[in-house]
Amino acid sequence: MRLVGLALLSAWLVAWAVSPHGEVKRQTSIVGGVAVAGGDLAAAAWLELRHGAVDGILHVVTVDENGRVTEQLRLPASADTASFRLADAGAGAFVLATDRRSASGSVLEFHRFGAADAAQPPDLELEAPDLDPEAQATHAAQWQIAAAGDQLVVLQTISGATNNLLWTLDGNGRWAGATAGGRKLIGAGGGHTVVYSDGWRGEGGMSVAPGRAEGWVAEVSRPVCFADGGPAPTVTSVVGLRGGYARLSRRGWAGCVDGIRDGKPFAYRNVPLAGIAAARLLCDDAGRLVVHEDQDAAQVTQRRIILPEKPGASFGIDARTVNPAFATEGVRYRLFGGGGHAGVTTLATQVADHQTQVVLERNGVGQASVLAPVRRYQPDHRPALRALALGPLLVLLAGALQAWRRMARLRRVTPVAAGVPLAAGPIAIEGELAVDAEAPAGGLRMRLGSTLVTLFIEGAAVLRASDVRPRNQPRGDAVDVASGASVVATGTLDPGALYRGEATLRARAGDLVLVGCTLAEARARLAARLFSALALLATAGAIVLSLALRR
Repeated sequence: MRLVGLALLSAWLVAWAVSPHGEVKRQTSIVGGVAVAGGDLAAAAWLELRHGAVDGILHVVTVDENGRVTEQLRLPASADTASFRLADAGAGAFVLATDRRSASGSVLEFHRFGAADAAQPPDLELEAPDLDPEAQATHAAQWQIAAAGDQLVVLQTISGATNNLLWTLDGNGRWAGATAGGRKLIGAGGGHTVVYSDGWRGEGGMSVAPGRAEGWVAEVSRPVCFADGGPAPTVTSVVGLRGGYARLSRRGWAGCVDGIRDGKPFAYRNVPLAGIAAARLLCDDAGRLVVHEDQDAAQVTQRRIILPEKPGASFGIDARTVNPAFATEGVRYRLFGGGGHAGVTTLATQVADHQTQVVLERNGVGQASVLAPVRRYQPDHRPALRALALGPLLVLLAGALQAWRRMARLRRVTPVAAGVPLAAGPIAIEGELAVDAEAPAGGLRMRLGSTLVTLFIEGAAVLRASDVRPRNQPRGDAVDVASGASVVATGTLDPGALYRGEATLRARAGDLVLVGCTLAEARARLAARLFSALALLATAGAIVLSLALRR
């Protein structure tokens, strides 16, 4: 029994080791982050491309301040999909723009999500009238969007063309396009979009909420920080503010942020832009103005300058926005979103555990959430194996019970003492086989001192020495019937008479015959066997439970 149980247990352990345990499947696709927007409530998008496939899948999710991920969109991404943009429209709403190329140009497909009552913007076909078809297919992807509430603005910048194209979504949900002469900048914030037009000598025009009835247009002079008559500064970005706007301009490493908030003008002078090549302006979730470095190519780190609540106070400088806990060599690139209570939100694409991962990082608190690859698991065969584990355990338990039953049965046997006259009836005796053990009538002759008893086995259970002795000792029938071998038997005794010959012991069903070892030796051997069987059962049970209960 023990050998059979050990064999079954070994087979179960092998099956447990090689069978699937519900592990994560090997990644069959490549993922990469493509867009992120927002601060405490952020939206992120990543592209999934399966090996050998031309088309992919665009996944779009939102992540709240508690790290809960909610899937928003899952869109097909064909080979002609060129680029993606996410814009934070405020109040938990976001706009996704997808650029699909064609032979005649590009088509922007829009999806608004996060706001249940917001209408979906229609698709927009971009144009490049000043370029030949081959050139416009090359340059049409140079576009940017700005969103605030249900307002949406698209600016198409065409390399080599004399004019740009500005598209605004009106209150009826229709696109209105206009040729935009000169250099244009767009932004959003404070519940509205803004469009800035560069003018001569640093002057320009500002359009707030373009295309809407509540919108207004104003001419703006040169930034007040650079009103010294020197070279004209360069305006690099604009954002919307509550009741106005803000613009960032620079002359060399000196920066200036001026504009109107709540109908009142303001200006931040001598903004330190040293080391920031592409300075951009941002209004974070808390309403603070932030200058950050924004390069067209995805970057790994970012510098930021936080403007104080009131002009004249000192600036807060983040020389390295990324939390040191995320400064790993495996990161290939990061996309930077907005800031909030949890710090700057970034979407990192990194190589880890022989796979690419898309990770949303909260740099202020050092928290990260793996968004992709989406976990796909092998089938878990452990429930069936847990049930099959009962097989070897039951066999080992049966072996232990068999040893216990034999030992208990032997403990109930009490042979008569040597020299005591044998009385008729039920009895237990212990003696030795006689030299001429085989009786003519088919019995075995036993010698109890000077008394001979003929044993007839008539259905009794026979326990041989080979059943209780270990393998390193003699065993088998040759030892069992050898002259002088010990015999213990229970049965019904007929003591015989003067003229009827020797006594006769008949061992019938329910009786026990032990051949080849003494009663004391058999008890000791079976007790040791019971102990080893119980120890083996306990060990096997502990192994099975440690494996089967582990998730």
